[in-house]
Amino acid sequence: LLAMWGVSKSVEPFYSDEKSPTTIAHYIDIANDCLSDLEQWRQSTEGWSKVVHNVDGVVLHERAMEGFQLPMFRVEGTLPGTVEEVFHLIDSNNLEEKKKYDPYIERAEVLEKINDEVCVVYGQYKGIFPVAKRDFVAIKVSKKLSDGTCVAFGQTINYTSKPRTNEFVRVKAKVGFYCIPNPDNPFITNIIGFVLINPMAYIPGWVVNLAKSQAPRALHVIAHILTKLHGKPHLRTLTPLSKQTEEINIEEVNNTQMIKSRENLELEETTRNVTHLVNQLVKSTSELNEKLSQLEVT
Repeated sequence: LLAMWGVSKSVEPFYSDEKSPTTIAHYIDIANDCLSDLEQWRQSTEGWSKVVHNVDGVVLHERAMEGFQLPMFRVEGTLPGTVEEVFHLIDSNNLEEKKKYDPYIERAEVLEKINDEVCVVYGQYKGIFPVAKRDFVAIKVSKKLSDGTCVAFGQTINYTSKPRTNEFVRVKAKVGFYCIPNPDNPFITNIIGFVLINPMAYIPGWVVNLAKSQAPRALHVIAHILTKLHGKPHLRTLTPLSKQTEEINIEEVNNTQMIKSRENLELEETTRNVTHLVNQLVKSTSELNEKLSQLEVT
């Protein structure tokens, strides 16, 4: 029971509990090691088994890792939007944006900016009874690779100014998310994500299964947000316009159609009035001729 609430049950190998990094070079070394691992996982084809079979365009794989309670997860799919648009949303540190597709996150903040690509972040996650709440401190890297791929990745670290507390179980993790250009459509982005986590305490199987089911849901919500912001890929031109410009153009078209419709109505009304006047004139002329004829007779 204590283990379920968050007391560490086992010491799983992940990385050494070394002191907090103190130099930029140290942070960069950690980042490079993390990216190296991600690239190996990205190229690896062995040991993966499907967990989710193409639900809403998302495929989830898992692979057992020696010495770990949990497997490593690999999620793949596509999202509507350019690489930059998709990456901007996924890489955001905005808590309110994250809550839209991650209902368990409670806190997200940047603790320290190392350089333009590297920062230290802190996050908190809700507990699901009887599992304790989790938190983490991690080095986070956001960068663009030479092939146009954007990648956000990170690894948890010890951080002197953010010590552990009894309120949370501090996890160890290594994660990465690739946004890859689609060769057939610049407004669709291929995605690949990896999650390797040491929960530092017992996690019931049903909680793990719940987490697996969240991957398709999260990407579905992200896709909805992107579509709302930028429109559907098949409706966008090769020269993308801002949503505001598109709305203005649509409004101009609607106004033009309304003007033309109004002009047509006015023309029809004028035609009816002229016709009525002509008929009245013909009738009056006929009546006048008739009276003249009667006078001549008289």
